[in-house]
Amino acid sequence: MSDNRNNSIIKKNVAAAFAIKVLSLCISLLTMPSYISYFNDQAVLGVWFTLLSILNWVLSFDLGMGNGLRNHLAIAIAANDKREQKILISSAYLSNGLLSLVFVLIGFVAIPHFDWGLILGVDGGLLKPDAIRLAVTSVYLAVVLQLFLRLASFIAYALQMSFMNNLISLITNSLLLVSVHCLPADVDVSLKLTNLAVCYFVLVNLPLVILSIGLFSFSMKGMLPSPKYVKLSSMKKVTSLGGVFFFAQIEYMVLINTNEFFISTFISPEAVVEYQEYYRIFSLVGTAISLSMSPIWSVVTKVYAERDYSYLRSLYKKLKLLGLSALPLSIITAVMLPFIFSIWLGSQAPVITTDSLVVFIIFGAAFAYQSVLSTFACGMSSMRTQVICYLFGCIFKVLVLVTVLPIYPMWQLVVLTTAICLVGYCAMQQYVINGAMKLLDE
Repeated sequence: MSDNRNNSIIKKNVAAAFAIKVLSLCISLLTMPSYISYFNDQAVLGVWFTLLSILNWVLSFDLGMGNGLRNHLAIAIAANDKREQKILISSAYLSNGLLSLVFVLIGFVAIPHFDWGLILGVDGGLLKPDAIRLAVTSVYLAVVLQLFLRLASFIAYALQMSFMNNLISLITNSLLLVSVHCLPADVDVSLKLTNLAVCYFVLVNLPLVILSIGLFSFSMKGMLPSPKYVKLSSMKKVTSLGGVFFFAQIEYMVLINTNEFFISTFISPEAVVEYQEYYRIFSLVGTAISLSMSPIWSVVTKVYAERDYSYLRSLYKKLKLLGLSALPLSIITAVMLPFIFSIWLGSQAPVITTDSLVVFIIFGAAFAYQSVLSTFACGMSSMRTQVICYLFGCIFKVLVLVTVLPIYPMWQLVVLTTAICLVGYCAMQQYVINGAMKLLDE
């Protein structure tokens, strides 16, 4: 009965996630040409992508509390311990609220003192300094508010409602797409950037507000955070497990979310756009597999806590096969890319090169497979291998790119270096998990 129930949860979440993702895919494919048309300047669009990439780093600095809450809350829900659920939620919201407040204060003090034109690699004559600063402030505050509000997303994960987070992403991207078409086009490019940044502040957080209200009105009714349920021991419990997640998140951020920064800094903002055009297509394979993974984390946590090891081993074997399918799918994507680009971007499509295809085939397959292995490891709260491998990967990536890019300014090298780091992690993590599965047999 337990296996059937777990399988049913996975199937329902995956089915809902894929249905939503089909719509998200349509939105994503429409967004790129819409952005190109809106800015009508590759350099400014590159600045926008780089700005989002840099400031979204803040989301990695939640001390891992979201994932810590997710794991502990899933166990409390499985045990039907209502009091523990409310204590965990209240403690996590207070901790995250204080952290978000600190980030707001840091932002207001620090942002005015940075040369953002220099950081984003943009010519001072292209965008007004005040416009860049306002855009940075708007996006930064949007991300900090998101840092607080997205605790609702981790609660949804613990409730085995992972599809809700895909729905949130769909709604956000749809609203941003509509805003690009509704914002005035007959203004200078600096005003276009600030207008979009202000819209981003509202639209990226509005769906999270709605999700929070919905969760505490229905699925988690009676669990609204309350100061009297805050416990220091629970704050420590969430952040102690979360602390491990925190280090892994920071390292993962350096591995994956710094590509735009390196490309913009050492090459040009225009190169960021070309990178994004390839990335958005090749990441579809990884995204599809990650969708399958979205309900797995909490299921693994639940099954591991229940000591249902036979189901855990069976699930792991199936997930490995799913992850390995990423390589042939990435190769098929490369073969079809000329057709995809011609339909998607038309005359604005970049020239396809063999080196770009090769590095993205490797990256796409490694990115997808690491999502399978890391999800399984995180569900078991077994983070040691991930933290160590990501740390060495970060050091390797930064040293190689800082040394090589000034000599060979090719954005493909950024992708290749990232892919090598992910392949190394996959090899080690699979070895460790395979060993753990053998121990469960004994």
